[in-house]
Amino acid sequence: MLAAWLRMKFPHVFQGALAASAPLVYFKDSTTAPEDEFSMIATQDFNNTEVGPVCAEGIKYALE
Repeated sequence: MLAAWLRMKFPHVFQGALAASAPLVYFKDSTTAPEDEFSMIATQDFNNTEVGPVCAEGIKYALE
């Protein structure tokens, strides 16, 4: 995430950056996506598993 952020913030300094699994659209007041889009996508992925909503609800409960 830091590599991608540095590239976006200082494009004149860094010619490239490698960012793997960085939730780039997870910035407050982002113009490219809602603030909670990363969480919505991750929750949707867990809801689509064999365990279903039980898995996503368990994770939500654990993080509260």
